[in-house]
Amino acid sequence: MKNTILLLGLITWVLFGCRKEDNPTPTPTPISPAETYANRLVGIWDVDTLTYSATVTVPFLGTVPINNGASQAGYIEFKKTPSRIVDYDIKFKPSLPAGIQFPLDTVRLLGRGSWVNTENTITLTDTSNVYIFQVLYDRVNTQRLKTVVDYDAGDLGLVPVTLEMTLGRR
Repeated sequence: MKNTILLLGLITWVLFGCRKEDNPTPTPTPISPAETYANRLVGIWDVDTLTYSATVTVPFLGTVPINNGASQAGYIEFKKTPSRIVDYDIKFKPSLPAGIQFPLDTVRLLGRGSWVNTENTITLTDTSNVYIFQVLYDRVNTQRLKTVVDYDAGDLGLVPVTLEMTLGRR
């Protein structure tokens, strides 16, 4: 009987005394949609296509729409190391409709600065400019963005230009 009690005590101790300690698996911290998008943006993106539209007032002609596009119009590079740095060089030469002789210079967005984003916008800030892009299309290797920039058209004044660009991952 003494042996049976010892045997039961030993079995109880083995079953319940040698239990693993409770080490719950840590729950991963969820990543917000904005952070997921930021991680996807990191890298170099070529401006594969760019369309622009604006309206200018030309002396003696009145209001003239300017709509056209460009391909291979530059690049944007998003870095996250851990601060968010952006380098960009986007340029195109706008053209007026046939028959209107008025010189327009190249529109160029060139800079280095910082960037922030939500899941629907990207904001680029450098020493003299802030560009806010609306995200129209978001895929791993393709982004479509839209913004409005002010273009100094000389005698025609400051002209707001709507840009839509398709970016392809380099």
